Amino acid sequence: MSNIIQIYAGDWKRVFKAPMAALLIAALIVLPSVYDWVNVAAVWDPYNNTSGIPIAVASLDKGATARDMSFNIGDEVIKSLRTNTSLGWRFVSAQEAADGVRNGRYYASIVIPANFSARMAGMLEGRYIKPELIYTVNEKINAIAPKITAKGASSVTSQIDRNFTETVSMTVLSVLKRAGKEFQSELPVIRRVEQGLFTLEGRLPEIEKAGKTIIKLESKLPEMKRIAEAAAGLQAKLPDAERAASELLRLEERWPALEEIAGELPSLEDRLAQIGQASELVAELDQHFAKVSADLDEAESVLAATAAGIAEARKRLPEAESSGSEGTASGQNSGGQANQSEGAQGGASPTDVLDRASSSAEAGLAGLEELRPRIQAVQTVIHDAADSIARRQEELEPLLTEALPAIREGLPAAGEKIRAAAEFASKELPAAKEWPGVIASILPSAEQGLRRAAEISRDDLPGLENAVRRAASTVKQIKGEVNLDEIAQLLGGDIRTQSDFLADPVSLKEENLFPIPNYGSAMTPFYLVLSLWVGGTLMVALLKTGVPDRGKVYKPYQIFLGRLLTFLTVGLLQALTASLGNLYILHGYAAAKLMFVLFAMLVSLVFVTIVYALVSVFGNIGKGIAIVFMVLQFSSSGGTFPVSTAGPFFQMLNPFMPFTYAVGLMREAVGGIQPEAAASDALRLAAFAPIALVLGLALKKPLERYIRAAAEKAEASELIS
Repeated sequence: MSNIIQIYAGDWKRVFKAPMAALLIAALIVLPSVYDWVNVAAVWDPYNNTSGIPIAVASLDKGATARDMSFNIGDEVIKSLRTNTSLGWRFVSAQEAADGVRNGRYYASIVIPANFSARMAGMLEGRYIKPELIYTVNEKINAIAPKITAKGASSVTSQIDRNFTETVSMTVLSVLKRAGKEFQSELPVIRRVEQGLFTLEGRLPEIEKAGKTIIKLESKLPEMKRIAEAAAGLQAKLPDAERAASELLRLEERWPALEEIAGELPSLEDRLAQIGQASELVAELDQHFAKVSADLDEAESVLAATAAGIAEARKRLPEAESSGSEGTASGQNSGGQANQSEGAQGGASPTDVLDRASSSAEAGLAGLEELRPRIQAVQTVIHDAADSIARRQEELEPLLTEALPAIREGLPAAGEKIRAAAEFASKELPAAKEWPGVIASILPSAEQGLRRAAEISRDDLPGLENAVRRAASTVKQIKGEVNLDEIAQLLGGDIRTQSDFLADPVSLKEENLFPIPNYGSAMTPFYLVLSLWVGGTLMVALLKTGVPDRGKVYKPYQIFLGRLLTFLTVGLLQALTASLGNLYILHGYAAAKLMFVLFAMLVSLVFVTIVYALVSVFGNIGKGIAIVFMVLQFSSSGGTFPVSTAGPFFQMLNPFMPFTYAVGLMREAVGGIQPEAAASDALRLAAFAPIALVLGLALKKPLERYIRAAAEKAEASELIS
């Protein structure tokens, strides 16, 4: 162990005694850092410094007009790009743009064709031909520039898409907003129509039933005609009815006299002494009853005929009235005739008139029929009484006692019935004379309307019912899926807000885990690791791994370990210089600055051990192996591009390369340490050092003789040391 320390201490004593050696060591310490710093500074923030990349822009667009709107998208693009500093836009002619890209003056060009706006406008008129931007890029100039310029071209396309979508959507939404206002104002009407449709659907069974009734009534038109003819025939009997009415009126006039005479009869009980006078009165009464009986016979005959005619007309009249109603609905002229007839009746319908006439006639006839036996009975009693008075005056009192109750009970009722019949004859019978003419005037138009209604019921009603049911079903379905209030609210929204949403409906919310503020800081792990490997390679190129023979013999492992300590010291100084320079000279970002420095020192220790072991064991061959190893790691570590974008060979090498874990470990310090990931990378990286030590110690002595002989032969060329 003392020999190892002696070798290490002797190295540094000789360095400090030789200024040139100290200067060389200082250069070895700083050179890797310079390599790191220059590369990091060069890529510090390239994607935010693209305004210097010249891109030619030319517009040949002639503009277009669509739906009374004139626009020129090419001019709008030029206007927009003049305020865009993301790239170095150069506004030139199409020819100059083409020449500039070809000779390398511009990295790329964007040319807007003459028909660009016209093709855009075609969408509004149903012609869907996509407009094209002509993007030309010179890929020979730079490998990265085409990617950046392509992103610029894509941003122009996206901006055009957004502006066009926003313009079109604002136009459409303006129309929809006006429609929305009208829709909102008409919403109550729509709801009433909707409710009316549902009500109509609910009344369809009744409508269907009414249609069947109309069709049935149509089949009865011949019978209705017969009713009209019967009504006309009834009009011929009206003179007889009028004569009967006259007789009734005369009877009504005579009735007070009968009542007066009948009223005096009860006093006969108290005036039996005046039998002679009573006999005259009874005889006179008997004469009056004979006349009344004759009048009743004639009135009963006339009333019977009248009642029969009225009853027949009343039985047929509802069907005629129904037909008349239909006719009135379908014919304007017939409706006027009906109104005139109704005016003639004083506002009463034929049905009402016939009802009252029939009731009065039947009541009068019934009264006469009831009155006849009573009058006959009274007449018989009075007649018998008169005979009895003449023959047997002594029997007058029992007869009067028998006659008075009949007169007292029957005469008032008969008087009421005669008055009712007389009232009908004086008031209702004149009006009844009009309704046969009304029926005759209504029937033609009623027949026409009824036939039209029946035709509609047969031909149109089924289709109407189906249409109503389908419409109601559709409205119910729409009502279940769509809220009309929400539609009205949507159509009445803010046009600019809605247009902006349609133009850019999805916004990207970025959530950056372990954010790194600039590209240079993000690339620091790779360039720092690469510079430390370069530093180790420079050391083995400039410093010797062997110890000069100064009279003391050292064992191979002592030489290996003693000189390794010197290399490791220089490597640690390289790591310390590079990491601190990144933090405080370049002001690079590191979430864990202390760990950034410590991880850099660990990386340097591992790398120096690997490179030193290769050169110590294999000599100049080991230097070549170290360089090849660096190249392979550069491509397979995933330090610049994700390793998944590399070829299969490099993906296969990735897990076996120290760079992989060194870069990962430094990224943990820069972005933010995840303990599990950092520990895994540190352990896997550190594992390469003992492997290199073991192989170096194991192979140094067996291979030393062969490596020395190879080195002597190389030196004999006087080109290789």
